[in-house]
Amino acid sequence: MLKEFIQNNKRTFFVFLFFLAMFGIFSVVLLCRKEEFRAIPEQTARMSNNYIKGPENIIENQNSAEFYAPSPQESENLISEGSYPQPGLSRENQNQISVSLTAGEKKYLAKIDAGSSVFQLMEKLTQETDFRFKAQEFSGLGFFIEEINGTVNDARANKFWLFSVNGISSNTGVSQTKLKEGDEIKWEFK
Repeated sequence: MLKEFIQNNKRTFFVFLFFLAMFGIFSVVLLCRKEEFRAIPEQTARMSNNYIKGPENIIENQNSAEFYAPSPQESENLISEGSYPQPGLSRENQNQISVSLTAGEKKYLAKIDAGSSVFQLMEKLTQETDFRFKAQEFSGLGFFIEEINGTVNDARANKFWLFSVNGISSNTGVSQTKLKEGDEIKWEFK
């Protein structure tokens, strides 16, 4: 009886199987993403919008990451047990490097933890300066910068924000490009 039903309704049956398979794949992806976000401490990242939160707390569009700086007390709580400051150095200056970021005509200087990414530098600048940017995260690829200081990528004119490190175009994304002492990041809209 089932075999006869399947033969008479092959198309319907295969469409049903297709949607069942897609539902299964979608469920697995959602579970994986849920676990991925559970691994990020709530003190450092919250899912809510496309704008990186700065002093003005700009809120717009949903389904991207909103980052904020933990308070000094939260920072203390994030320091793992057994991690003690070196004598003569404050915790703020331990493993800090000096870098610069230029976006258009504006240059920003910052101190950031060694090994931080360009994206992390950009987050820090939104918290400490008038620097603003909008990013979209692509699973497995990292963040794609869509806007800097009010200038939005223009696909019709084929103009996008591109960055270089120490004058050399980067062949990795902002999430994967790690910073070293004295690095000069330059964003150009071209």
